[in-house]
Amino acid sequence: MKSFGLNKHEKLKGVKPISLLFKKHEIETAFPIKAVFSCKSRKNDNIRIGFTVSKRKINKASGRNKIKRKLRETFRLNKSL
Repeated sequence: MKSFGLNKHEKLKGVKPISLLFKKHEIETAFPIKAVFSCKSRKNDNIRIGFTVSKRKINKASGRNKIKRKLRETFRLNKSL
């Protein structure tokens, strides 16, 4: 298994895990970016994280997607810290 990859428990896929994250979460905001995360998991101490980027400052979807991709990559590489 890749040491820097995201494992199955860290990926947010589907409606139920995302809605659960937004119900029980912590938020860090640096406008126009908002990071929503949860540090507790059922099996072990995995971090589940989601990023949102404001449409107000970054109008184009391609720009917002690029920012979110870079944030996920940064999280993936630095999660061991």
